[in-house]
Amino acid sequence: MNQNYTFKFNSSTALEALKAGKYDRLDFYEARLDLFKLSVMADYDQLVCLPTLTAIDKYWYQIETARKVLRQLGGRALLADEVGLGKTVEAGIICAEYLARGMVQSLLVLTPASLVSQWQLELSEKFNIATITTDNRDPQQPLEDFWTQNPRIIASLNTAKSAKHFSHVTGRTWDLVVVDEAHHLKNRTTLNWKLVNALNKRFILMLTATPVQNSLIELFNLLTLLKPGLLQTEAAFKKEYVDSRNGRIPKNPEKLRSLMREVMVRNTRALVDVKLPKRFATTITVAPAAGEQKLYQDLSDYLRSSEDKLDRLSRTNLGSCASFMEK
Repeated sequence: MNQNYTFKFNSSTALEALKAGKYDRLDFYEARLDLFKLSVMADYDQLVCLPTLTAIDKYWYQIETARKVLRQLGGRALLADEVGLGKTVEAGIICAEYLARGMVQSLLVLTPASLVSQWQLELSEKFNIATITTDNRDPQQPLEDFWTQNPRIIASLNTAKSAKHFSHVTGRTWDLVVVDEAHHLKNRTTLNWKLVNALNKRFILMLTATPVQNSLIELFNLLTLLKPGLLQTEAAFKKEYVDSRNGRIPKNPEKLRSLMREVMVRNTRALVDVKLPKRFATTITVAPAAGEQKLYQDLSDYLRSSEDKLDRLSRTNLGSCASFMEK
């Protein structure tokens, strides 16, 4: 509207104003549009990406989880839902929302090697997020160029932490990092933990249904990656929260839960009370190629002939390999 002309907006008055030449200059319109966008960005009650996500079923608790991570947790969270409740969907919604709002450009997803292609497919088909993976990297492209020139990358944790890749992965800034199966980071002495800790990251999502397996120190190590200093030092954490007789049992459980709410979201089936689609496991039998059959036979013969020469771990690993090939 003109600075000296005000009216209630509707289709007829807008048309009359246009005919009378009573309308704002383009720069006035663009300024108001920018202000509107800022107001939407500041309000995470309305997720602007949801209308575009038509290829997934979005449950209320997944949307609420995304809102909580965006609005209350500052984009740094441990998603610890029970198995089957859709942690990947929650992470995808958060990624899509940040991208829709223009708040992130670079994305790194770290996952077990067996899930790299699945993550790429799901981000593309369900969330309209195009990525490249370390599996389909052009072998002619220098590693440094691969890691610096591609804005959205999916990599296996083992590849990213390897000596060839580590410095390239940690040498750039990532707007958003997603770590699947994050219980692999439970030990601070491992390269897994050191890699994620060394990443220069603005937002980070870690996904695991089992944040604690053996000791509460594992929880301390995970949460330290999300919010360093939240639980102070390991010694202080043990003194305040860990039962000396059983490392899995917390002291001051209510106080610990209160702290965990600052970085963790855990939905349970009992809590969400939704009827999710049943999950079915299917075994697909395929006939091995001639080369595969020969390798299986050679490996089986070797195991039988070398039973007394191999240690138990080697026999177990080779036997598992042969068993897998047989299936």
